[in-house]
Amino acid sequence: MFRIKKEQMDHFAANTRRRFEDKTAAYLRAEHGQRVAHLKGDALAEWVHAAVDKASRFGVGTEPEATQLLLLLLLLGLDADERLPWAREVLTNRDLVALGKVRRLVRRARQHEVAGLDDVLVYEEMSDRRLSPAPVQQEEA
Repeated sequence: MFRIKKEQMDHFAANTRRRFEDKTAAYLRAEHGQRVAHLKGDALAEWVHAAVDKASRFGVGTEPEATQLLLLLLLLGLDADERLPWAREVLTNRDLVALGKVRRLVRRARQHEVAGLDDVLVYEEMSDRRLSPAPVQQEEA
């Protein structure tokens, strides 16, 4: 029988995480350059690493949800869970799965009128409103 050792799994997990962090940093530079312009050199990679650590601690480990949470943290601040009681309450809620945490965090940010929120929402299913206009139906002649 074929067995994968814990060391091998750890190696695969570390490689997957590193690829995710690299891809996310490149995405942030390309799509949110103005929000990360202050993070020069390796500072963006370090910020992404810290944000992924934080997401993992809060049980947000799947890529779509982690990416959306990182974008929210980019807007709210990496220390949002420490500064904002409403963010802490959502992120530490053990009854919510990753998607529920992100959705609720978006909802709470909207309630607190966080500026720029719609600029960092990329996954419609994580928002409380439609992000792109509904397709227009063409009438047949």
